[in-house]
Formats: sequence, structure tokens, C-alpha cells
Amino acid sequence: MPDGVEVTVEVQMGRASDNILRLAKQFRADIIFLGTPTRTLLEEKLFGSTTVRITEKTDIPVLILRPQLMSTYTTAELELRCKYIFRYLLVPYDGSRGGQRLIERIQQRVTDNPDSVLERVRLVWVINDGLRQELMGEEAAIQQAEEQLDLLQSRLADLNLVVSTDVAAGDPLEKILKMAETHDISAIATCSGGGGFLKWSAPSLTKEILRRSWHPVLFFPS
Repeated sequence: MPDGVEVTVEVQMGRASDNILRLAKQFRADIIFLGTPTRTLLEEKLFGSTTVRITEKTDIPVLILRPQLMSTYTTAELELRCKYIFRYLLVPYDGSRGGQRLIERIQQRVTDNPDSVLERVRLVWVINDGLRQELMGEEAAIQQAEEQLDLLQSRLADLNLVVSTDVAAGDPLEKILKMAETHDISAIATCSGGGGFLKWSAPSLTKEILRRSWHPVLFFPS
């Protein structure tokens, strides 16, 4: 471990999610790091998920990583990954309450932390094809999205962040994952919409990003 870092090891019995939540509260953790394998919705319903239970109950940000990917890193690669993991965030935004809450959480974290390492943010608005065709024309939808992202860009730039924006039409999940690869981001930031992180009765872009993204996912609970 690096100099100046104190490590405490806890071995607990019982349900993992309950113990993790209790210890996070006990040690006043700023963030919870979790590893989760790729799962389908059916597998989560049948076998459960520690990550699912924690994200539904915690009020602490959670960083979700793929153990399969992390285990392939050399020590030198892992050191670099840890150093840059919060430097460049891809932030999906669609004007919804959840999207607005996500921007507010990022602003708050940077403002409250003078040692914040966040340097760049990429705001991504993906206009769903079906909704775009039903509600307005393509040009109008894109223009509206660009105008809102321009305002957000100014707000975040005031925090000395480098902010880029992208507006695209198509499948939101596919576009977001593709942009994460194309722009070499560190992590994808997401936020719950307020109705719970993984509710089986309602589709959620956030839960699909968690299931399918090989990039780290930084989740802010509501």
C-alpha cells in the first residue's frame, strides 16, 4: 500500500450486503468499491446480487468494477488505473430528474473536495429513436438537447473542468458504451431515478449499463 494509507481488514459472518453497509456507516466511508460479474436480468432474479442489494440501500456513492478485467492487470497497470480512475467521467444526461441529480452530485463533490482529481467530463445525450419520432422532429430534438448541454457545460466549466458534449440519436445503451470506448474515459457516472436502482417491473438505463459495461461505473444513489 502507498505510504500514508491505513488499511483495516474485517472478516464478518452473515449476508455480505448487510455487513458491507454496516461497516461503511461505521467507518464513515466516502465510497464503496464493489466487484460484480456480468449478469443477465434473469440471473439476478434467480441468484441475487450483493451489488444490487447495496445500491438499493446505501446513500454512499458506489464504484463498480469487473473482477475479470482487473485480475488481468499487472501491478504497474493497476497503479495507473487507480491513479486515473476518477479523472475523466462520461455522464449520460437526458434532461430527466435523475440526470439533473447526477450533475448536482458531481458539482457538489468537486466543490466540497479541494483535492478533487476530476479533470474532464463528457456529457452525452442520446435521443431514443422511437421517442424522437413520436414527440418531435430529429432536428428539433437535437437542437433542444444541444441547448441544454451548452448550459450544463458552462456550469461545470466554472469548476475548472474540461467539458465536452455529444448529442446522438439511436439506442441509448449502445451509444453510451460505444462513446466510452471511443473517448477513452475513466468511468461512466450514473444516478438512480429515485425509484430504486434495480426494480424488476421497470426498465432502467442505469441497470443495463451496470450489467453490460466493462468500464467502471460510478453510481450515485438518490
